[in-house]
Amino acid sequence: MRWRGSLAVVLSLLILGGSGGFAEAAEDPAATSAPIGRFEVAEVADGRISVRGWALDPQTKKPIRVRVTVDGKERATVLAKKRRPDVVRVYPGSGSRHGFSASVPTRGWGTKYVCVTALGVAGMVEAELGCKLVHDIERTSLGKKRRLVIQGTGDVRADPWWYTSEAGVDYSQAFAGMGSLFNDDDLTVINLECAASRRGRQVPKNFNFRCDPDAFGPFLEAGVDIASQANNHALDYGVEGMLDGIDQLWSAGLPEVGAGVDASDANEAVYLAVNGWRVAVLGFAGLVEFDWWIAEPGRPGLASGYSIPSMQEAIRKADAHADLVVVAVHWGRESVTRHNQWQTDRGRAMIDAGADIVFGHHPHRIQPVEEYGDGIIFYSLGNFVWPKLSAASADTAVGRVEIGAKGQRNWCLLDATITNHGKPTLDNPTRRSC
Repeated sequence: MRWRGSLAVVLSLLILGGSGGFAEAAEDPAATSAPIGRFEVAEVADGRISVRGWALDPQTKKPIRVRVTVDGKERATVLAKKRRPDVVRVYPGSGSRHGFSASVPTRGWGTKYVCVTALGVAGMVEAELGCKLVHDIERTSLGKKRRLVIQGTGDVRADPWWYTSEAGVDYSQAFAGMGSLFNDDDLTVINLECAASRRGRQVPKNFNFRCDPDAFGPFLEAGVDIASQANNHALDYGVEGMLDGIDQLWSAGLPEVGAGVDASDANEAVYLAVNGWRVAVLGFAGLVEFDWWIAEPGRPGLASGYSIPSMQEAIRKADAHADLVVVAVHWGRESVTRHNQWQTDRGRAMIDAGADIVFGHHPHRIQPVEEYGDGIIFYSLGNFVWPKLSAASADTAVGRVEIGAKGQRNWCLLDATITNHGKPTLDNPTRRSC
């Protein structure tokens, strides 16, 4: 499981120690107008999610209420009144009753996004104590498997000036050229190549991309299901921008893979139940401009696409729980139409470890597709929701894999062209199968 939070959350964790998500802890608690606390544990067992932590009103020192949400829906509100001597040691005079626990039902196989918010009292603002992913993945059968269609794209951004008119900004135009393609499939995975946040400071580099979080709702309505942040632009606005971007995506209902608060977090899969299939999705960054962008134990960042052992470990872990493992990977050289041996070695190693589909991107060009073992490697799907810079870079495609109820597979590329900045359009809108 993993938790989500802003840079303030990370700094608070470093100050107070331990694990989990914090609201920002001020040096002088009496000077803040928001509750403080920690969301420490989220566990799933026997169809229920159990959460624990503590929350404190720094002004009155009285117990306050906390709200638990699962996938954005409120599931419980409880009073933080359990005994917590450790809180007293950090905040002398606060009293000992500030712990909370709650148990809420969970339904459906897969990954759940659990958040806890301290509600405070009259005159105080709410404070998010943090969010965690929990995986309800113990059941082995989801019923009868049915036909499954999985699609992937290359590089996606969300620049408002591409879609601005006198009527305002219309992000639904980003995928308008796809018609209903992504709503008609069962799973669509994109590479979201930007800091998905309004926060953070620009990192000195040649190109910095920021996406407007207002775009994520229209992306979901267009049929996008998973966004990989494992690329060379997710930290364009620093750790703060990346971590807030993860929050923004999950809060909008768009699951994210490939980035996290540490290496374990970034390498964690998202699990989904689709048409009777157990599907795991992972993201790896095989091209970054700074070493510090790669997550390590205790350091936020991206899942490494450089280390074959690290990728294989994450894939094997996901494969142990899933029928299918889908990987989004950012790698290769820009502006070339052939993959290199570096990509081949890693692509095949991922299939050997249990990956079934690999969607590659970064070269800004379409590259070959390889059937290897029991898997399919799309080495590069090119640009997608991207500026129209040249005829060559405007040539794009959707990678499509059709899986029959008994596991038989077909794949193809659905050709498309970036007709205007940020608007890919299918070359043959009537083609809907391989």
